[in-house]
Amino acid sequence: MMNTEYWISLYEEKLKILHYSEASVVHYQKAVRDFLNSSGAKVDHPEEISLKLIEKYILGFIAEKHIGLNYQRQVVTSIAKFYELVLGVKLPIGFLKPQLPKSKLPLFVSKEEVKLMIDSTGNLKHKCVLCLLYSGGLRLKELVNLKVSDIDSKQNVIQVAQTSGSKGREIMLSQVLLENLRHYYKKYQPAVYLFEGQNGRQYSKRSVQQVVRQAAKRSNIEIEVSPHILRHSFAKHLLDNGTDIRFVKELLGHQSIKSTEIYNCTGHSSLSKIKSPLDMLILN
Repeated sequence: MMNTEYWISLYEEKLKILHYSEASVVHYQKAVRDFLNSSGAKVDHPEEISLKLIEKYILGFIAEKHIGLNYQRQVVTSIAKFYELVLGVKLPIGFLKPQLPKSKLPLFVSKEEVKLMIDSTGNLKHKCVLCLLYSGGLRLKELVNLKVSDIDSKQNVIQVAQTSGSKGREIMLSQVLLENLRHYYKKYQPAVYLFEGQNGRQYSKRSVQQVVRQAAKRSNIEIEVSPHILRHSFAKHLLDNGTDIRFVKELLGHQSIKSTEIYNCTGHSSLSKIKSPLDMLILN
């Protein structure tokens, strides 16, 4: 008599032969074990379980467990894979996989709008904040963590420290930005952090967000611009200018090229020839 664990054992062997990860094997096994245990006497002959019963199981599982779209897709895939690998049957149950919502494309502003934002900003510190966000595609956390010592004018690079969720990296130091930073340093004399708030502490994330938001408002930009939208714009403008997507991936600190591909552009260049998009603007 064949019980559930007999089938699960066969399934495990097939998955391991195909080099599925340990985590995937565990998830697939659990989904099929739950399914077979719910089928009662049919467990001896799972190939006899009707499509109607499988559909009823999935619908009941959704209602009882309140599972999300991704998990439902995983359960359906696990069952279909079990039938294919262990029983040699291809189940037509693809219709039970819910369609995932299409990911929204990142918002960005045009080069002209970035120029308007920078030109409309009279405060030197705020102008440098805007220039740095756009010039290097920095995340908000990376910007406020920047230290004076991270600016290397000899090598024309900026050292971006590793933070939770992002790896450390080097980005190019825009010549336009460097000139602005020299004026800024003489005026503000920051000690440790490049941008300091009260009592020499880190400039707050909220302050940076307000700087960006107010610059966009002054420039009559319709969307609500955030520091991350300037990061998106940095990537989009580089790719539009023909920079190789692999270099843009490294500059953004992405772990996977798939994260960079959302900008849907490709090009060819070399790191030594990459210009910051800030250097392509003529600032007042």
